[in-house]
Amino acid sequence: MNQAATWIVATVTALFASAAWADEAPMQPDAATSPYQVLVFWASWCGRCDTVLKDMETLQSDDALSGAAIKAVNLGDGASAREALARKGGDRLQLVVDGQALADRLQVKALPWVVVVNQSGEPVYEPSRQAPPSQVARYVQMDLSLRL
Repeated sequence: MNQAATWIVATVTALFASAAWADEAPMQPDAATSPYQVLVFWASWCGRCDTVLKDMETLQSDDALSGAAIKAVNLGDGASAREALARKGGDRLQLVVDGQALADRLQVKALPWVVVVNQSGEPVYEPSRQAPPSQVARYVQMDLSLRL
């Protein structure tokens, strides 16, 4: 692994281990349920994020991802992120209030942006590169069904 990739993995792993979640839950994935997490980067001003957040919430509530946790990583809303997430239909997703550092390290290109990461925090799949927002949840579900 090159030096830049090693730094990204170390940084993402450190972020997962910190208490950056809004509800102070640990950021480590629960190995008993899934070695993967789905990170959904979004903002309150992003209209295209609504579809992805609602679809991801549906997948999580249906347990269609074999226990993989879905994290709604907010960019720029601060204290009002919880209310914005509820308005967008993702209020049951675990919220990351200030995800800008994580977005920078994972090179988020646009919103919404979805990344599947493994237990080490390494990105293993980025459906946002190939799929329109209306299809991202389906792509994530297919990817994780092959991995789990």
